[in-house]
Amino acid sequence: MKQIIDLLASVLGLIFLSPLLALVAIAIRLDSRGPVFYRGARVGREEKIFRIFKFRTMVADGAVRGAALTFSEDPRITRVGRFLRRTKIDELPQLLNVIKGEMSLVGPRPEDPRYLKYYTARQRKLLSVRPGITSLASLRYRNEARLLSVERWEEIYTTTILPAKLELELEYMARRSLAQDWLVVAGTLWALVRDEAPIASWANAASRVELFLARYVSWWIVDAVLTLLAFALALLLRSIDAKLSLALALPQIVLGVSIYLFTNYLFGIYHRAWRYATGQETVVLFASVLTGTAALTVLGLMLAERALPLGAIWIGGVFTFLCMTAVRYRRHLASGLRDAARGLSFGFGERARVLIVGAGEEGQILAWQLQNRVQGRTYQVVGFIDADRRKRGLRIHNVPVYGDRQMIPALAMKLRVDLIILAIQPAKIVEPRQLLELCRATSAQIKILPGLFRWLGEYGHEPEWVDVNEDELLERQLYRADETACRDLLAGRVVMVTGAAGSIGSELCRQIARYAPRRLVLADINESGLHDLQVELLARGNTLPVELALCDITDEHG
Repeated sequence: MKQIIDLLASVLGLIFLSPLLALVAIAIRLDSRGPVFYRGARVGREEKIFRIFKFRTMVADGAVRGAALTFSEDPRITRVGRFLRRTKIDELPQLLNVIKGEMSLVGPRPEDPRYLKYYTARQRKLLSVRPGITSLASLRYRNEARLLSVERWEEIYTTTILPAKLELELEYMARRSLAQDWLVVAGTLWALVRDEAPIASWANAASRVELFLARYVSWWIVDAVLTLLAFALALLLRSIDAKLSLALALPQIVLGVSIYLFTNYLFGIYHRAWRYATGQETVVLFASVLTGTAALTVLGLMLAERALPLGAIWIGGVFTFLCMTAVRYRRHLASGLRDAARGLSFGFGERARVLIVGAGEEGQILAWQLQNRVQGRTYQVVGFIDADRRKRGLRIHNVPVYGDRQMIPALAMKLRVDLIILAIQPAKIVEPRQLLELCRATSAQIKILPGLFRWLGEYGHEPEWVDVNEDELLERQLYRADETACRDLLAGRVVMVTGAAGSIGSELCRQIARYAPRRLVLADINESGLHDLQVELLARGNTLPVELALCDITDEHG
């Protein structure tokens, strides 16, 4: 049954994705010399060697110019290749391997034959099943290139990453079923849409699937129905003076639906919080539909016999844009356009670049004020920081929500932030000391809103923010560590940290590593937490020996 489902899904997938695959093939040939596909050797079922299909993402002779594995910022990766790797589109040709019976849609990832010698007898059980295009391990280590350094890539891979991936694959084998396969497939689709934190467990995967269905699938269904209705109406109008058949034009209309969904994804239409959208988003949606209509027109010109006339394509594109806009804006369309007109500003010179911490009510109202009030036109909101993963990757008032507070120092440098505003009530700030330290690691000024209701009471006036009162925010006296005393205490000694996998313990380990101890012993009962911390410390370039102690300190006989 699994093989039949794999075969049908792969054939349908290749048919549906054929326009995208053709565009990718053209982009690869235009970007660099060499073949479209990479045909590397992989170990399959019963240790049989086969050639995998992947889109080429490196220069033609990349395999002989460096390491067998790629690492972050590898110069051998082409411009198109970076996009393909980030979105995992380079893996799509493996549907051909599934059709040939060499692979499955879901299963342990096929390994390079040179690493087969590192498998234990237990791990070789993975070779009794067909390898898969995706798996829980590939989702968990979706960005494994970031963990590999240039000098020690093979050591890190064979001693840390590979064993952990194989354990996840064995977990899959122990509980594999059609339901689990569909869960992994849905998690993979989520990963293609948004590049977030890796999926570490089945419960985490289920949570991602739920969020994926709520955020994307519903909009895909709505847009597909709207596009079908728009082109059916366009065909009906065009048939007034010409004899046309909806049945004959249906395949071309279905192709148009897939093109519009793809252009909407490329233009970030599904990454926007339309609840807060203004007229500025209309321009982006128009550009997406215009691009899709142009692509459908080009394909129509290439057909010898067109069941869908060019006039119907253009009318259908107009109707598609109107339908998508009406559904997203509903009753707020007119007010959104007015807000966008008021928000236009020209000739105001250099504006202070603002990063808002908190994308809740206070943050979004502050952003709207700065964009649309005359008093706010000397400021430019460049981003939000918010820990709510449901908002991450969305846009509020056409301003991106980047992620949690850990990103503040890097974002402030990247976006050239002049002012950081804490749009959170002080009582609701979790770990305020850490938040202040992250903000102070930047060159930007730090301010805080005095309170939403006080601000709304002065509606129409310039938004007011005040200096951060550190004592009030922390509600206790600050204590700064003595760097010299810490170094004298820790340097050259064997240090054990109990509860090392916890939030406090892991931070202690990161700080202790700065003072060059002779050996660092990490003790905890959380095996995966210890592993993740070890990988992080290695990725940071720490050379000190790290020893893992999987134990319970309350067990006196352990």
